[in-house]
Amino acid sequence: MKETHKYKEFECADGKVYKFPENHCAFCEHCTDVFWDYTNGPYSFLCELGCAGYETCGKFEEEKCE
Repeated sequence: MKETHKYKEFECADGKVYKFPENHCAFCEHCTDVFWDYTNGPYSFLCELGCAGYETCGKFEEEKCE
């Protein structure tokens, strides 16, 4: 059976919206920086825990909205 992911929308500074799995680095409390360009959108996410990857490392904690 194929696994289905739920997706959330991530809006960049230029107003473009991208969809990522809801447990993606973009929505993680530990994500410190997002690198993106106007042509291709987000391409790299930095983590305060030192994780290097795209999507999730297993230490995902949903970002708290203040």
